[in-house]
Amino acid sequence: MNPRSLDFNEFLAEQLKDPAFRKGYEREHLRSGVAIQIAFLREKIGLTQSALARRLGTTQQALSDIETRKHTNITLETLQKLADALDKRLDIRFS
Repeated sequence: MNPRSLDFNEFLAEQLKDPAFRKGYEREHLRSGVAIQIAFLREKIGLTQSALARRLGTTQQALSDIETRKHTNITLETLQKLADALDKRLDIRFS
């Protein structure tokens, strides 16, 4: 390995020193985390996207867009509906 090269974690740590980069990274990390949690919980309880979409009163494509982050402006109301449909409690915190 080239001694001047950085591994990804070192590169990321360096980039996160920039406040603008950090802010963007944290937003995208949050969005990705929400999408992953929805898909994970849906699969864990054995629901297809279509089945969960029916519980939400929406389409499978709309749910797919949420899980794949094509729909990036999810409302608090939608998150609460998802929590209810997945039989989970929605917990939002600032840190």
